Amino acid sequence: METTKNYTFKLFVAAVAGLIVGYFVFNGGDNSSAGTGSNIGDKYIGVSLKDSPTIACTFERTTAVAYEKNAIVHEMPHKEANPIVFIFSALNTESPKVQGVGSNNTLYDSNAVILGNTADKLILGEVTPTEKNVFIYTIHKASGVATWTKQYEIFGTPLGLISMGKCSASY
Repeated sequence: METTKNYTFKLFVAAVAGLIVGYFVFNGGDNSSAGTGSNIGDKYIGVSLKDSPTIACTFERTTAVAYEKNAIVHEMPHKEANPIVFIFSALNTESPKVQGVGSNNTLYDSNAVILGNTADKLILGEVTPTEKNVFIYTIHKASGVATWTKQYEIFGTPLGLISMGKCSASY
């Protein structure tokens, strides 16, 4: 009888230890990098951006895709050394502006076109005049987050970027 109790207790301790280790492996720890097929989560509780004429969004992670050597390549999301920041202003006009600071600290200033505007979502777009790069910005007003995408080519190679960022409003 004593042997069965010891065995059951050891089995119970091993199961609990396995659950604790499994929790930290799959849910805890530093999420700054991940392996193939992993999700990366940055905690954020959004704020409402409704009716704000100016919205600033910070994008800390970017995912890149490319068509190279007859293959579609998806790069793992990486944390930017310097987050990308976009400031969307004059959103209550027909001529909104986009200003930004890129990950390499380059300044960016452009006009955007409103592609859609509902109570919950604002979609802006632009095409750069020289390079013909396409940018789409989708601001989710209720949750306080935004996505931006960039579609472009370098030396005939199709490339794309996507990111989701945290936003704040200025009234």
